[in-house]
Amino acid sequence: PGSCDAAVMERVIHHMADVPTALRQIRAVLAPGSPFVLEYASKRHLKAIVRYMLRRQDWSPFDLEPTEFVKLNFDFHPDYMARCLHDTGFQTERRLALSYFRLGLLKRLVPLPVLVTLDRLLQPTGEIAPFSPSVFTLNRAVGDTPPAALDGPLFRCPTCGGALRQENSVLICESGGERWALHDGIYDFKEPVQAVSS
Repeated sequence: PGSCDAAVMERVIHHMADVPTALRQIRAVLAPGSPFVLEYASKRHLKAIVRYMLRRQDWSPFDLEPTEFVKLNFDFHPDYMARCLHDTGFQTERRLALSYFRLGLLKRLVPLPVLVTLDRLLQPTGEIAPFSPSVFTLNRAVGDTPPAALDGPLFRCPTCGGALRQENSVLICESGGERWALHDGIYDFKEPVQAVSS
C-alpha cells in the first residue's frame, strides 16, 4: 500500500501550475481507500461572475481552464477540479462551498455570527453547483496505488519524477538536473532555481 493513510491540502493547490501532476503525486503516496481533503480557490464565484458581466475582468468564470490572475496564483473551475480528481484516482464523496460572504463591505455591515450562520447554511450548495470563492472536497483514493510509488523517497522531482539529492540548501534531480530550493527545511517546488555559474 501507499505510505500515507490520509492527506489534507488547504490553501496550497492554487499555487500549483500543474494540478494533475500534483494530484497524481498525492495519489501515489496514499493507500487505497485513504481520504484526501482538498480545498481550492474557485473561479466561478458570484463576485467574479458580476465583474465579468460588467466587463471589469477579462477572464471568464465559466471557462474550464485555470486562471492565473497573479504569477503562481490560480483559480479553478469546479468542473475542472472534479475532472482532475477523477482522472488522478480519486472519487469525490462530498463538496462544500465556503466563503460566500468574503466581501469587506458585508463584513462591516453584517454581524460576524450572522455571516457564519448563513455561510454554514449555504455550504451544501457545493454538492450541486458551488458559486463560492472557496470549495472543500472530501475525496477517496480508489484503485490500487501505482507500483512506482511503493518504493523510494516520498518526494521526487515535480518535473520528471526523478530522485532528488540534497546539496546544502538545494535539491537536485538526478535524472533531469533541475534544482529546487530548500528553505529552513521546507522544500520549495513552485519553480526550479537557476544553477549558479562558477
